[in-house]
Amino acid sequence: MDLLHAATGEGATFVSGDQWADWEVFDALAYENPTTGALVMETAKSITSAGPSVWTITLKPGIKFTDGTPYDAAAVEFNYKRAQNPANTSYDELYADQIKTMQVVNPLTLKLTLTTPDSEFGRVIAKELCFIGSPAAITSEGAQFGLHPVGAGPFILTNWIHGSQLTLVRNPHYWNAPYPYVNKLIINIIPNNQQRLNALLSGQDLLIGSGIEPQIVPQATAQGFKALEVNQPIGGEGFEFDTLVAPFNSLLARRAVAAALDYKGMDQAVFNGLNPLVTHLIDQPSPYYNAADAMPSYNPTLAQQLLNQYFAQTGKPLTFTMLVSQNSYPEGEYFVSQLEGQFKHIDPKYEEIADAAFIGELATHKFQMSVTAIGGYAPEPGFDLFFSGTSPENFGGLNDPTLNAALQTGLTSTDLSTQVQAYDTVQSQVIAQVPMVLTYPNAAWAIYSTKVHNVQASAGYPLYQYMWVSS
Repeated sequence: MDLLHAATGEGATFVSGDQWADWEVFDALAYENPTTGALVMETAKSITSAGPSVWTITLKPGIKFTDGTPYDAAAVEFNYKRAQNPANTSYDELYADQIKTMQVVNPLTLKLTLTTPDSEFGRVIAKELCFIGSPAAITSEGAQFGLHPVGAGPFILTNWIHGSQLTLVRNPHYWNAPYPYVNKLIINIIPNNQQRLNALLSGQDLLIGSGIEPQIVPQATAQGFKALEVNQPIGGEGFEFDTLVAPFNSLLARRAVAAALDYKGMDQAVFNGLNPLVTHLIDQPSPYYNAADAMPSYNPTLAQQLLNQYFAQTGKPLTFTMLVSQNSYPEGEYFVSQLEGQFKHIDPKYEEIADAAFIGELATHKFQMSVTAIGGYAPEPGFDLFFSGTSPENFGGLNDPTLNAALQTGLTSTDLSTQVQAYDTVQSQVIAQVPMVLTYPNAAWAIYSTKVHNVQASAGYPLYQYMWVSS
């Protein structure tokens, strides 16, 4: 077959955000191997550093955008400067602003000097600054480039029904021939997990993902479908607290809820017991794993003691609302029922909101407790963004000097033993300050038909160009 149908729950945009079709249109400078976490070079030949402040991107020769213009160092520089311009409100501005100066050394080499040292900036490039668009198309299309993206990827976007479907066709001049194998790729936007599963079971789609809730995996595999999981040693899914507003500006309140949530009971009720407990912020086999750094866990006796203390101090029950998404509302529903039925002096509620509304609610501190996720193969670039007191993406607002100092040491050091010690302190402070709780590992990546072969993924994106479909 020459056609591959896939379904994702992600919204689709080429203006900001990391979405499923971005890779297909733009390709990527590099990506993280989903098994080892090591950087894999794609359009980049190498990403190297001369110390944590100076990085060099060297491109593979002979690559062109689908409009025929060269994919070169000047194009990468153009994209990064575009992301740095506040007027463009780029999702990548936060990451691009880490670059102080850029120098096109030659047509295939771009030298970057950072504002502050970052020993893991190669991962920032691979995860956040990896998609490069045609400067000619960006200039000619202006604000409309997001609707008509031009990259150097394996596919070309031909039709886009917003919020519903994207149609892409094979790039006949793709630099990495003979890929891609399929002539047409259709991506259906289906936010609801069960609806995506139904599309797979009915044959409407041949592959579904990402962020699949684990309870639908056995339903699909029992019908002969295959599943691909991407397991990362960092973090997992869970909830974060807004430490700047009541009631979770109180450490006592945060500790009480962390001890009261029945993680295993939720897994049994919502996910049919398919998830192991997440016990550590950094798990094995990461070199930063420390068995002693266990996250808070379910402890009903301690939880009631803490709730009693909170009631004695405030004269009222611990009252709060959890923000949940369309796919995570069963967790909120379970936890509200569990907490109400098991403990005194607690009054929880949950509110389901659209995915698109989350960032606004979090950034303006209009939440008390919200579903969240943190993941990866190394602490950075995620930890500094999530936990640093100066990070605009630290929506929980915790600003702990010891934690901030450890994050800075881990980010800037190139010595593994120094980093290990720093991230051990990070884990200890997260345990002590409880800005978040972890409930289950990051979800499975994809489920697919046996008609689809050579299914591969980066750490966050399907590599459709390597897949092929049998009749």
